[in-house]
Amino acid sequence: QLSVGASAGVEQYNGDFAYSNYQPFAFINTDITLSKFLSFGQNVGYRYSYKKNYFSHQFLDASVDLKFSMFPYHKGTPIFVLKGGTCITVKSKDVRSNTNVYPYIGAELGFKYRLNKNFSLNLTGMYSYMLTDEIDGVKNGDMNDKYWGAKLGFFYHINF
Repeated sequence: QLSVGASAGVEQYNGDFAYSNYQPFAFINTDITLSKFLSFGQNVGYRYSYKKNYFSHQFLDASVDLKFSMFPYHKGTPIFVLKGGTCITVKSKDVRSNTNVYPYIGAELGFKYRLNKNFSLNLTGMYSYMLTDEIDGVKNGDMNDKYWGAKLGFFYHINF
């Protein structure tokens, strides 16, 4: 089974500066079913990171994920996602940042609800741990930058 969809939500940066405001993001998603419980996903999207008076970045985000569905035959099921990807700066208002590519690993925990045979909704909480401490242009301490957020996704399932 192949699934295509779109997801959007809000996330909050946490790094060398105190928590920022929630910022929007959006993704185009595809999933390929590997087994009853597991699927492989590819995601491409847009992220915006901003902390007033410090930095502002717009990113193109590309990631892959493994999605585990606990009860695949039920109308609703908890889902757990492990992912890895990279953010590439497309626009920045921070002269302190020396890099344009920011790899990350992450996880999501949420719920998938099948509306009918072909459509479903996903609601997840997400965490992304950046493999760098340079998104905000400041390397301070031994903790890397990270993001917390929530998203809602709408998927169309193509049965072969």
